[in-house]
Amino acid sequence: MPQVDLIIDTYLHVVAEEAAMRVGDPAFGVEIWPLWNCVVSEERGSEGVRWALDDARFTGTCEVWLKRLSDDSCLARAFVRVDPRRPWPDLAVKWHRRRARARAQAALWSLKDQLECADSVDAG
Repeated sequence: MPQVDLIIDTYLHVVAEEAAMRVGDPAFGVEIWPLWNCVVSEERGSEGVRWALDDARFTGTCEVWLKRLSDDSCLARAFVRVDPRRPWPDLAVKWHRRRARARAQAALWSLKDQLECADSVDAG
């Protein structure tokens, strides 16, 4: 089992395809995982993207999966599964979990704000 194993959900009031265009942008990968060397390992179109994490310190996967809820909404679910190359003490595991969760939530909430504000401007 990975030492960091998280699931973070964010409701988006936009169509899944619109969210997928933003999530699939390489800049979003850097925004959500700025300190990790992530490489896209699976592009899923309207269902999101998965990154492989493989650098000197960590190995694992990070992904944003988009689940269509209705014609105009979706759920963005971020998964983070990370193992260090050398096991961390418990305090370090807690710190890395908090940090990864906070970073993913901030990036998803920023995405939510950008997409929903743009959607309301287009509708108005």
